[in-house]
Amino acid sequence: MVINAIFHLYTSVVNIVIVNYFFRQKNGQLATPKNIGYLSFLVFIECCTHFFVSESYASLITLTCSLLTSLIISSSYHYSMKQCIFWSVTLQSIGILLEASLGIILISLKYQISSISGTFLFINLLTISSIIIIFVLKQLFLKTTDNWLDEQTQTNWILKLSIIPMISLSLLLLQLLRLKEEPLFDLFTILLTLGFIIITITSLYLYTYISEQHLQMQDINLDRVRFQSELKHLENVKENQLSIRALKHDLHNQNIVLLGLLEQKQYTKAQQLLNHNLNLLDGTDTFFTNDTILNYLLNQKAVVAKKNGIVLDIHCLIPTNISLKTEVISVIIGNLLDNSIAATIRNQNKAEKQIQLKVRLFKNQLHIDIENFFDPKELASRSQRKKDGLGIKNVQKIVQQYYGLYQQTIDNNIYKVSIIFSNIVLVSQQ
Repeated sequence: MVINAIFHLYTSVVNIVIVNYFFRQKNGQLATPKNIGYLSFLVFIECCTHFFVSESYASLITLTCSLLTSLIISSSYHYSMKQCIFWSVTLQSIGILLEASLGIILISLKYQISSISGTFLFINLLTISSIIIIFVLKQLFLKTTDNWLDEQTQTNWILKLSIIPMISLSLLLLQLLRLKEEPLFDLFTILLTLGFIIITITSLYLYTYISEQHLQMQDINLDRVRFQSELKHLENVKENQLSIRALKHDLHNQNIVLLGLLEQKQYTKAQQLLNHNLNLLDGTDTFFTNDTILNYLLNQKAVVAKKNGIVLDIHCLIPTNISLKTEVISVIIGNLLDNSIAATIRNQNKAEKQIQLKVRLFKNQLHIDIENFFDPKELASRSQRKKDGLGIKNVQKIVQQYYGLYQQTIDNNIYKVSIIFSNIVLVSQQ
């Protein structure tokens, strides 16, 4: 009975660790006094129930405690009630099916578990099998911000990280079959099994840690882009203030001169002076959008395009308070415009030096469309330049990270890129 209680204590703790990994996300916390109290009580019930009731009732109570454990953990991470019930029942069903399947395999091999070491190995074989399935389910179905990889890279990671538990599973199965002629208690086997379990669980949490660090690095890079944009905006404001101050000083003096010219009835010179003052006002920034960072970026790109004889047609119709960060939109548009300007500069046909950019929010979808002419002779080298281009790679990576759609097409000598972000909503401004 005591050994049985120890095994149930072990499986309960391991089950909490694995289920916590499955449901874990940033907007929640399991380690609260209330949750710890509930889970401790369930573990206690599961360990002690075999002392007081028959085996059939004890199995039912164990299953109920395990189901309640999953519900408590999932609710602590703020999943909906339907999600909590669905995934909790699914995980318990997987556990039952795995236990039955492994039992059938051992029966087919004409092997009966009759030792403490064999029982411990059997428990850990079930545990590692559960870890493999839970890891795959989490990566494929529980789409959270922790899942930072694109689909192709994510598949590669799943295959690579599954190697560790698969090897552990194979070695433990061989060790279990080897125990047919071994004594009742084998300390080496138990320690070896514990080592495999620790390595397997550690690899899962290491993957989570790496993904969190990657997300932090991306946030730092976005903050850096935002800081640089704001710094440039402040420098631009400072320059504008100095220009306005100098302009006021010049206009004050020129108004005195203008008054003198009018008194002397020199209307032609007065008109020339007025035209000169109007020309001074032509250098102000163009208004594209209410967002200062994005508006500054578009003005900077417009200046670069104008210097290279490119007509840049910009239509930016988005509110400032949307759920997608302005820094993300700025990085995408900045890279797209850089690529389009570079391609248009290389195009020797002066009649085709045009770029059209449209950014609009329509029915909770953010559309970013850009098109430009390019030299058809570049088609031969375009694939290699596209492969080497960091700008396009950055854009595609950001679009995938925020679950957007990226499409690029070539229509004769017009290169088009279309990006769509869904579920973009207005957020309240505090």
